[in-house]
Amino acid sequence: MKKLNSNQSGIALMIVLWVLVLLMALATEFAFSMKMEVNTTRNYKEDTESYYLAKAGINLALAELLKDASFHSIHDEHGWIAGAGNSANTPATDAENAPAEGGGGFDIVNRTNIELGNGTITYTIQDENGKIPV
Repeated sequence: MKKLNSNQSGIALMIVLWVLVLLMALATEFAFSMKMEVNTTRNYKEDTESYYLAKAGINLALAELLKDASFHSIHDEHGWIAGAGNSANTPATDAENAPAEGGGGFDIVNRTNIELGNGTITYTIQDENGKIPV
C-alpha cells in the first residue's frame, strides 16, 4: 500500500482561527448593542425626570400665582412678588399688616435651585403684558 501525500496538515488550524474571528465579531457586536441599550435607557430615564421636574416648576409657579395675596407687583430685585394675603375667614391684625423683616410687607419666594429628587428646579415669573405682539 502506498501512502497518499496530503497537504491538509493546517486545515484544522485555519478552521479554528476562522471560528475565533467569527466569535470575536459576534461578541463585539453584542457588547456594542448592549452599550447602545444602556445609553438609550439612561437617556429615557433622564428625559422622564426632566419632564417631571419641568412640570413641578410650572406647578410651583402656578401655586405662587394663585395664592391669596393683598397685592401683586414687580420688584426690581425679587421679580414678581405678592403681598401677604389674608384668609377670608381670619380678620387682619396689625401684626399681620406690618412689613415682614427684610421683606417690606411681601412674601419673598425662593425660585432658584430648589432640590427635588435627582434634580433642581429654577423658575421665574415674568409679566407678559408689557411685550408688543409681533
